[in-house]
Amino acid sequence: MKKAIQNNLYMLRFMWKYCKSNVILRLLSTLTAPVQPFIFIITMKLAIDGISEKRDLKYLLTIILTAFLVGAVSAIFNSWVNSSSTKAQPKISKGIQDELLKKSLTLDFACYDDAEYYDKYVRAMQEAESRAIEVLDSLVEILSSIVALLMIVSLIIALNPIVILICVAVLGINIFLNAKRNKIVFKRDMEITRPQREGAYYKKMFYEPQYAQELRLGKLGRLMNKKFISSMDRVLTVVEKYCGRFVFFDSAFSIVGFGLMSSVMAFASWQITKGNLSIGDFAALLNGAQQLLERLFALFGQFPRLFQNSMYIENLRKILDYSPVIASDNGGIEIDRLQNNIKINGISFTYPGKDKPVLKNINMEIRHGSKTAIVGYNGVGKSTLVKLLLRFYDPDKGNIKIDNIDYRETNVDSLRNKFGVLFQNYKCYALTVAENVLLDDYMDKSVEEKVVSSLKYSGIYEKIAGLEKGINTNLSREFDSDGMPLSGGEEQKIAIARAFVEDKDILILDEPSSALDPLAEYDINQKIMSLADNKTVIFISHRLSTVRMADMIYMMDNGKIIESGTHDELMKRGGKYCEMFTKQAEKYMLEF
Repeated sequence: MKKAIQNNLYMLRFMWKYCKSNVILRLLSTLTAPVQPFIFIITMKLAIDGISEKRDLKYLLTIILTAFLVGAVSAIFNSWVNSSSTKAQPKISKGIQDELLKKSLTLDFACYDDAEYYDKYVRAMQEAESRAIEVLDSLVEILSSIVALLMIVSLIIALNPIVILICVAVLGINIFLNAKRNKIVFKRDMEITRPQREGAYYKKMFYEPQYAQELRLGKLGRLMNKKFISSMDRVLTVVEKYCGRFVFFDSAFSIVGFGLMSSVMAFASWQITKGNLSIGDFAALLNGAQQLLERLFALFGQFPRLFQNSMYIENLRKILDYSPVIASDNGGIEIDRLQNNIKINGISFTYPGKDKPVLKNINMEIRHGSKTAIVGYNGVGKSTLVKLLLRFYDPDKGNIKIDNIDYRETNVDSLRNKFGVLFQNYKCYALTVAENVLLDDYMDKSVEEKVVSSLKYSGIYEKIAGLEKGINTNLSREFDSDGMPLSGGEEQKIAIARAFVEDKDILILDEPSSALDPLAEYDINQKIMSLADNKTVIFISHRLSTVRMADMIYMMDNGKIIESGTHDELMKRGGKYCEMFTKQAEKYMLEF
């Protein structure tokens, strides 16, 4: 119970933070909302008794008019509150999602490798703002029900207190059933999250433009459709698994309600025959019992709801309260300009939740101002090594040092800011060319010059300059019908420009020319080398023509370094590197 209260209060703080005025109005509504049903009960009793006693029409109309005016004022106020709540929802959504998005930037990469944690993350992103509103709704319902109960109970006690005992007895059964039902709802929702997430992934393939071509060629469309249907079948299986239980509980709730009304009606009828109640009292008791039952159900139904909300809020708290192992604000040593070398000393690494190590006892020295290549076939651990160089992960064994400072002792933001990176799985976003290059707001003339210069080096500027909006052209038609999607090779040139737009000490180029033809590849490599003449450059590639000019080449296989040296040295050895280079050279000759 304590945990549930803490979690609900945690969420209420978001409501107060982002929409104080609505919270105040909603709390005030707890005093006015119960007025309408109470006035209805009193008016019915007085009108029926008035008719039974043959009171004049003026008396009856006065009662009805008074009730109408009170009810109208209450209804107008409640409508105003509801309107305020509608306007508040986007504010709450904006505030909470903003915090979640900012927090997601601080999560350790290991969180994305943990499927269970990632499910909770997805659920938190989906449910955050709706749960915040539900928590406030629950608080308002509790307070409103308490006010209404005090009014109705006072009326029923004045008429006949035994009816209260009947209502309380029935209520106990309902609370028990409701608690059981809410636990089942939560269990069902957690079971359904994974197949729903998979279904959403497969479905988006059919409406996102980058997948449109491949879906229409070969069997990919049928495969994705089949996987979508399979995931939805699993959703259906979960729904069907719990359907019978919900039928039982919903039927039980209805039977309990009918039982209460029948009991009150029988008791009140007996009291009328004994002359203890008037017909107006009978109507008031019957309506009062119904209102009492509804309010008691509403009140005690909120407690299981608070527990249910708490279980979902716990997911949110695990995200927002998460303390990253590799924190960007860790207060470590600030790295200025790179002065010396990067040394990798006997590192080994296994992804969280996996048994097989990806990197095994890697030793490497990347000299300041040198051009270092890390090569090998796909899947040997090259890109994983990049993630460790950027400190997205820490090695399980060994260490990495920059300027003789252990990575773990450095300030994470300061360290990462030394790197310009072209990732293997680069993305172009639904942003302008300038924003895609800068990965930031496009601001002033000096920034524009940097963007243009980097585009020229990457070989894409002529095409961009020929567009009507130039570097302000959007690279997607998703939100802009005048957008200009690029080819794979052109997108890679944008990614290359992105790596060079800022003056970074160290450049990591992960497969920098994988989407280019051999001639374009040669041209871009020459430009990269001239632009990065005084910089430390790390090439990651399985295309060895990219790395011939490197000062040092490390050949990786099965997570280990199996050869190292210059191109000429490795060719003379006649080992794995020589074999791979020779095969690729033959392939390029055939292409020419």
